Amino acid sequence: MVRTAGPAGVRRGPVQSAAVAMAVLAAAVGLTAGPAAANDPGAGISQVKLSLRDDPATSVVITWRDGPEAGAGSVLAVPPGVDFGRCGSAGSACRVQPASRIVLTTSEGPAYAYYSAALTGLRPATTYLYRVADGGPTTADATFRTARADAAPFAASVVGEVHIGDRVQPGWPEPAWPLVAERLRSSGSRFVLSTGDNVNTGGLESEWERLAGPAQRLFASTPYLSAVGNHETYGGPAAGEPSPLFAVRFPQPTNGPDGTGRTFSFDYQGVHVVVLEANPTTPLASLQAQADWLDRDLAAARTRTRFQIVLTHAPPFHSKQSRVTPTYQNPEIRELFVPVMDRNGVDLVVSGHDMHYVRSAPLRGEPDPGAIPAVKPRVVPPGQGTTYVEVTSTGMSYPDLLVQPWMRVAVARTAVSLTLRFGALSIGAQAVAPDGTVIDGFSVRPVP
Repeated sequence: MVRTAGPAGVRRGPVQSAAVAMAVLAAAVGLTAGPAAANDPGAGISQVKLSLRDDPATSVVITWRDGPEAGAGSVLAVPPGVDFGRCGSAGSACRVQPASRIVLTTSEGPAYAYYSAALTGLRPATTYLYRVADGGPTTADATFRTARADAAPFAASVVGEVHIGDRVQPGWPEPAWPLVAERLRSSGSRFVLSTGDNVNTGGLESEWERLAGPAQRLFASTPYLSAVGNHETYGGPAAGEPSPLFAVRFPQPTNGPDGTGRTFSFDYQGVHVVVLEANPTTPLASLQAQADWLDRDLAAARTRTRFQIVLTHAPPFHSKQSRVTPTYQNPEIRELFVPVMDRNGVDLVVSGHDMHYVRSAPLRGEPDPGAIPAVKPRVVPPGQGTTYVEVTSTGMSYPDLLVQPWMRVAVARTAVSLTLRFGALSIGAQAVAPDGTVIDGFSVRPVP
């Protein structure tokens, strides 16, 4: 990829002519670039997906979908050396967990049964073999691995703006997601976070099918959690509310201010992860409640974890020109959250929404009375401020990138996955395109 120098030393890239490279990679991994085939309501168990809700060292949540006539569901899981055939034996280490079940009639017509089973009391640092059943044949065996109980180094990844169902961009496969998902599966990530807008219209089951189809191997083996993007609310029950099709797929921690699993936090091997519900449809009262909760949550986390990272959908510092001028959009996200994150030494913030890949210099917020937003970015030395990153995994062309002095890397028209490697003393990060091109590499030092 060719980079050219932009203002204030920003590296920028009008980026890949990736259609050929992506098509070659798609053939190599046996994927197609087009939409995944829709699942028939009678086709049996599909869309098996892992999530996290309680302690990642001792628990996992498994969700799936089936036709409306499917019966009671359950998950069977065994540690190494235990045979599924002994699941009925007294004292067996086999876990059999009944699942909750809800039937929803989708806006496109078909009804489906959605299942969720939470396995708890698991062994830390253990790879489990599991199967899913709901009255018919069980699924093929898959695996998940619980977290270690200590602060050992690990990797995790972030995606954003997958936007299944968005308009087709000439010269790009629609979408880039099949290749991004395959790259995530081979990244060694212990979990994947999405900044939201997984689909273009949250109320369309067909788009969720197209998200799950190419990612079935990833979803069945690696927990995938998500912030609520504004597009997840399209087709929701009320303004600003995500569609029920989001909720059935993301049974996430409920330790946030409203207990809905849309704002939450968790610890993973000495790293504290916070996911906020901060998008253009989020009511101001909710943002204010989240800011108060975030202050308390981060203050407690700093006493027990070595890094703190935060995910939002809309970024505190916009990169899209139409969201900066003539009127700055969603200034309250910056005004409410940046002072809290500065006060608590957040190391890294990752967002989406603006459809670019952007990395900031280390920043702190500075009061800017009378301006909108009333907080402006101030560049500080490494280790003294938060690094802000925007990711996009759609590959769509959104050319109105506004390069600003606080940026260090700014790239339009790209699709990336961001892999984070949490070491003992720093976070190493790489943003990689679907064809393997490294868009950016950087490290983050802990902020005191």
